[in-house]
Amino acid sequence: MQIPTLVLTNFYCDIFAKKFLIQHGDIQLISFSFQPTDHKVIPVSTPLNASATPAGALMSSSMFEVPPYQREYAWQEDEVSEFWSDLRDALQLETYFLGLVILTDEDGPRRHVVDGQQRLLTLTLLAAALYHEAIHHGRSALADRLKSDFLFSIDYKTDEILPRVKLTDTEDNETLQKILTSDQERLQKNLIQDISVSQRLDESFVFIRKKLREDLARDPFLRLGLWTEFITNRLYFAVFIHPDAATAYRVFEVINTRGRELTTADLLKNYVLSQTAPEQREFRYHEWQRIAKPFSQYGSNTFVQFIRHVVTVQAGHILPKDLYAFLAQRAQHADRVP
Repeated sequence: MQIPTLVLTNFYCDIFAKKFLIQHGDIQLISFSFQPTDHKVIPVSTPLNASATPAGALMSSSMFEVPPYQREYAWQEDEVSEFWSDLRDALQLETYFLGLVILTDEDGPRRHVVDGQQRLLTLTLLAAALYHEAIHHGRSALADRLKSDFLFSIDYKTDEILPRVKLTDTEDNETLQKILTSDQERLQKNLIQDISVSQRLDESFVFIRKKLREDLARDPFLRLGLWTEFITNRLYFAVFIHPDAATAYRVFEVINTRGRELTTADLLKNYVLSQTAPEQREFRYHEWQRIAKPFSQYGSNTFVQFIRHVVTVQAGHILPKDLYAFLAQRAQHADRVP
């Protein structure tokens, strides 16, 4: 029996966006099997379908975790500004397509985000800003809707309130949850470190809330309702539910290898975790973070340079562009092996 395959390419998102159709409220499901000359093939047990899903339906029906192999939140003001401008300009449109999200079904209550976490997290920050502004302007019912659909869920067995989006890193997750629950303009400087994920989350939230307040100034009551209705019902994701969580590491690598934001460190971390037994992955992730952290103050690529120097001492000179392929045993150089 031939195994169905999903072929992902460096331009598959552009093709997908062009073929993605939402007409008169009818949502078309699309299966993919691209066969261009430049491709990588991932075997999967069943065909993958993409469903066009409103952001409100996606967020309110699940809880999400950004797994350790994912890249950290990397958006800065340029990306967040573009995100804000795109959504603001689309407020009057019937539908707006925000992009692709790939999820995996896990044994626990949370789905892992294989791709799309930058957009999901930034949308969560926007929903948090809308929530705080709704409270500020006395729209308590709207605030409750935003809180239940986008920010928090409830465990019906224990009555525990659970965040809909959770980060693997403990400190960064604490920062995210404080942003969602606190009405402070900015988190205290002593709670976050410079050049960190927590700092980027905080700065992104401050930027979004500032822009939102400027937008609401003309008519806070009306604009709050318009924004909430838009992100709930008219903002769409294309959602893949990956049937095989075990291959998620490889999916992440294929999707992001050509992405300009993906670093060699991201790929190496992904590979190390993919080679680690599931019960040891959280420990290995924290070990990776502990080792990498001291290098961050000297530049984003310093840790990778250190790894390359160690490899060079042990195995001979390796070019920076070849480091990942060599360590992942995808390539050998002059009969040298890692």
